[in-house]
Amino acid sequence: MNMQQPQFNAGKNLAMKVSLDKYAETVHFYRDVLLLEAEEIELNHPQVAKTCKIKFADMILWIDGVEDLTQKDLWFEIETDAIKPALDYMLANNIEQDDSLEQLPQNAHWIKDPVGNILLLRQRKT
Repeated sequence: MNMQQPQFNAGKNLAMKVSLDKYAETVHFYRDVLLLEAEEIELNHPQVAKTCKIKFADMILWIDGVEDLTQKDLWFEIETDAIKPALDYMLANNIEQDDSLEQLPQNAHWIKDPVGNILLLRQRKT
């Protein structure tokens, strides 16, 4: 199968998923120990109970407090110019898609790299 390779770029968002019992301590470390600019954001999300937006150089690190989390995760964002061909390309390369992980924004999919790291593959905003 010969398909045109889509364009990919690293997004500006990283999400660190932490258990609720470690959320305050984790936010404290980034905000009060490292003295990074931080803002707690109110949200109504089915999987994320609390979130804090941390300015991390040119990126945004989201610290998400999640109930019943048994391990910490770091999630990445990848942007593409065309979501459908990009997803087709990933699937053709045996990359796992798992849109059940968390509520998705429009024009986006959850994928996993070969070792299970989670990436948000989303349409680049124009």
